[in-house]
Amino acid sequence: MKLTLIVSTYNWPNALRKVLQSAARQTRLPDELIIADDGSRADTSELIYALRPTLPFPLHHVWQEDKGFRKALVMNKAFAIATGDYIVCIDGDIVMERHFLSDHERLARPHTVLLGSRCKLRSKATEAYLSEVEYRPLSCFSPGIRRRYNALRLTWLTPHAHRRARSIGCNISFWRDDIVRVNGYDEAFEGYGKEDSDIVMRLEKSGCTKQRIKYSAIAFHLYHPEREDTDNKNRRLFEVREKTGDHRARAGMDAHDASPLLYEAPYPSRGTSPSKDN
Repeated sequence: MKLTLIVSTYNWPNALRKVLQSAARQTRLPDELIIADDGSRADTSELIYALRPTLPFPLHHVWQEDKGFRKALVMNKAFAIATGDYIVCIDGDIVMERHFLSDHERLARPHTVLLGSRCKLRSKATEAYLSEVEYRPLSCFSPGIRRRYNALRLTWLTPHAHRRARSIGCNISFWRDDIVRVNGYDEAFEGYGKEDSDIVMRLEKSGCTKQRIKYSAIAFHLYHPEREDTDNKNRRLFEVREKTGDHRARAGMDAHDASPLLYEAPYPSRGTSPSKDN
């Protein structure tokens, strides 16, 4: 199996550094890593440019102009260039335990969406962690962790964790063929909210099964202020989609070319982009 890891990010290079360092220390390395960048400033590009030669896997940086929260669009561009049979997606504030990718690969089943959980670092713990020059792996024993039970890797318990799986995009995996069938994210979702719930729902409508993978694929979420899902347009769009049998995005990944060079962020510095909360 060829595995692609996709990391979505926006304007937090200090966190992204830790994420990439955790990727480089996986027991099962990704065959490629794609950064889906929703319009970050030049310091993110400069970080990636500096780290790329040090990483033990190919790294692509998919970048688009900052025009507000457009995760659906940039993720579709990343899907279009992905060459893996299997795709794992995380956010740019998720530090992975070293077995994270091997757990996703081990639990992969045909036409199944794997949904992991996360534990959260508190504000001061995150600040201290990001200030450390050398990479330090996180564990259930690390200080400043909320939801510490989500940091326990107890793989024999994973099949018995039957609580309803939440459709979050920060720890999720699926087969590329399944994503192609539903045409990726629906780019009608602009602004924060419901884009991840929508793609999981459409995967289910297409015949996929959701599987919760608690106690495996351990993810540590770095602290930032939480955003509320307040986009009424996205909520209404999601509610309408729930009532239909349609599983394919009308504006989706099929509109994008498979050449990484079309989306690669320009180097060196390109200046700044407008700010937004992500």
